[in-house]
Amino acid sequence: MRILFIVLSSICVLAGVFLGGASAWSVSMGPMSKDVATLSATVAAAKEMGNATKDLKIVGGKTAADATSLLEQGLRGYRFSQIGGGLIALLNIVLLVLAIKRSSKPLLIAGGIGVAIAIAAFVITPSREIDEKLFFVNAALAVSVLGASLFAVLSDRFGARPAVAAR
Repeated sequence: MRILFIVLSSICVLAGVFLGGASAWSVSMGPMSKDVATLSATVAAAKEMGNATKDLKIVGGKTAADATSLLEQGLRGYRFSQIGGGLIALLNIVLLVLAIKRSSKPLLIAGGIGVAIAIAAFVITPSREIDEKLFFVNAALAVSVLGASLFAVLSDRFGARPAVAAR
């Protein structure tokens, strides 16, 4: 049973490492870095416009402040892909190593951190209506760290412990 959970954890770890590393690289130095820089500049300009127009309805009955909050949600989602993606990639590797070594206490701590990061991913990620691609990438990152945490802890719980010799 332990081997099954380690294999399932390995699958989640591979998915999290490749997806987390790729999203962190893409937003940091890859093809999306220019888009994120443009979005950051747009958010700053929208904040200035919101301060200038106050409660004036601009488009579709919405103020500039409403548009700024939507842009900020998207920017937070990209920042999570950048920082959280790299963090999830590293944490997944740590979870797999701890599961193989049978380190119960550090495994529970790392698993708890993984669950906290997954919850943060679901909270920070903007809705599908704002950016569907970003939503699915961050959701996949969260599911990968949840799966890796779950299967790593289960491999430790259901693993056969060596018998202690009686003296």
